[in-house]
Parts: sequence; structure tokens; C-alpha cells
Amino acid sequence: MTTVKCHQDQPEHVIVITGCDTGFGYDLAVKFLRTSKKRFTVFAYCYSDAGCLRCNSLNSPSNPNTVISLKCDVTSESSVVSASTNVRTYLSQPSPTPRYLHGLINNAGVGSPGTIDMIPVLQTPGKPFSYQRDIEVNYYGALRVTKSILPLLKSQRSKNPELTTSLINVTSMAGLVPSPFMSAYAGSKHALEAASTCMRNELGVFGIKVCTVNPSFHGTPLVDGIGDGVESLWQSVEGYGYEWFKGMKVKSIQGSKAAEWRAHNVTEVCFRASYYKETGQRMCGTDAKYVLACLRHLPRSVQDFMVSGHPFAPFYVGGNVEE
Repeated sequence: MTTVKCHQDQPEHVIVITGCDTGFGYDLAVKFLRTSKKRFTVFAYCYSDAGCLRCNSLNSPSNPNTVISLKCDVTSESSVVSASTNVRTYLSQPSPTPRYLHGLINNAGVGSPGTIDMIPVLQTPGKPFSYQRDIEVNYYGALRVTKSILPLLKSQRSKNPELTTSLINVTSMAGLVPSPFMSAYAGSKHALEAASTCMRNELGVFGIKVCTVNPSFHGTPLVDGIGDGVESLWQSVEGYGYEWFKGMKVKSIQGSKAAEWRAHNVTEVCFRASYYKETGQRMCGTDAKYVLACLRHLPRSVQDFMVSGHPFAPFYVGGNVEE
């Protein structure tokens, strides 16, 4: 592990990060752990026991920065409340140096690929994808965690009017420029994007700087596993031939992999936005900044043509859609 040269007598900055089992969340925990400019304690919310163990293994006796992993299911109100209670207790404990809640990064996320008639609305036992799953994790989950941490951020501000804090919501370019076969995921990210704009204008008076981070396709377990279960979804509905299915895989899976950027880019943007308490919107990926951002301002017919490949009909290969 990289040697960290911050001092034990520095003020302790506490940061809460969700979705730390893998991907951006885990990488962010590592990034905060290795920073040398401030002393950080990272509360890493993990969904699994394995994720907690992995995060705890990052700690080193020679590093004053620490990771405290907490098992937390963001779809469960009781689980979120339990985790935030642990954070509250830690902040209230006597400490030789001042402790501050630096902020929160809502990173936990899932994605359900497929067409609207392939993806069930409600979560079904044994089925990996649903609209309910995406909205529960990506939108309601972020709201639950934010509402559980918000009283701590506001009470801290009341005691120190000069103190500012950070709230980062990791949304997606899919929440700004949706594409075919991503209606469940894009819808949930649209919701979080809108809520974040409201939060930014509501919470500024309390010194809480709200920022959204909007990645395009980056190499994470969410993107890498986008093909898992897609074939079973295709088999569950009638009206789509095998040639159509192969075309969908090329467009939604191989296309996303071809446009994929290094996850390190998103980690750096999230870290910087939180560390410096930035506000507004941060797009990640050259395509996000210079292609998708411009695409949003074109006429809808042009957007549809560029996203779907045809202005009048959904994408399919060779017209092999079964009647």
C-alpha cells in the first residue's frame, strides 16, 4: 500500500460511500485511504460480507487513514438507518482531534438491460432484472441514504456556520441521454438527476454542496455484466427472432464495451468533486463531454436517429421480428 504521510493530530474527516463492494465505490475507498493532504475515515457501505472483508483488508497500522465497512442494503430502510446510526455514534465519540463529516457519495447502482416488454415491473424471485430493482437501488436507495445522513450534515453546520460539506450523486449519462434497451436503468438515473438538481438548490443554504457525476460507459462490474441474463429475458417474451436478439447484443453489449473508458477516470472525478466540495454536474468520458453533451441539444428526431440508427422504428436486424 502507498505510504500516507498525514499526521495523527490532523482533524479527522469522515466520508460515507455506498456501493463499496466493487467498482467505483471500492476504488474511491482506496483513493481516500491513500490521500496524504487530509486525514480521512471512510465509512464504506457494502452489500455483502465479502465486500466488507475486502474493504477492511485495506487498513494498515502505519496509515492514520482508515476504512470502516458497514453492511448496508440501500433498498432496506432498517439497514440504512442502522448504518447511519453507526456513523452518528462514531462522530459523537470523544476524540483527541476534531471530527467532521466531510460528506456522502451515493455510488451504489445496478442496471437492468432489455426492452420494455422483456423487463418485469416488479422484482421476481430468481430473476435478476426489473424496473423495481433499478429504481429501488439507484433512486430510492440514494434518497434513503441521503435522508439518513442529512440531519448529521445540517446539525454540524449549525454548530459551525463556516463549515461546508459535500453530497455527490453518481448518476449516469444514461440519465441525460437514454438509449435503447436501457429504459429501467435510464429511468432511475433520470429520477436521481432531477432530484439532485432540487437538492442542489434546497441544501445550499446549509453549506451542502451537491454535485452529480455522470459517467458514460466505464469498465466496472455493472457494465462488464450487462449481458448476464439478457438471453433469458429474450426467451421470456414472444415476438423477437434470434437475429433480432443477436443484433441487440451487438448494439447494447458489444457497443458499450467498444465505447468503454477506464474506471479510474470516474474515481478521479468523484474524488475531486468530493474533496474540493464542488457543485453542479461533472461528465466523465470524452464521448460524454463532447458527443453526448452536444447530442442533448439537437432536435429529437436527430437524437433518435443517432441513438437508435433509424428515425422511425426500433433497432432490429434484417427485419426478423416474428409476427
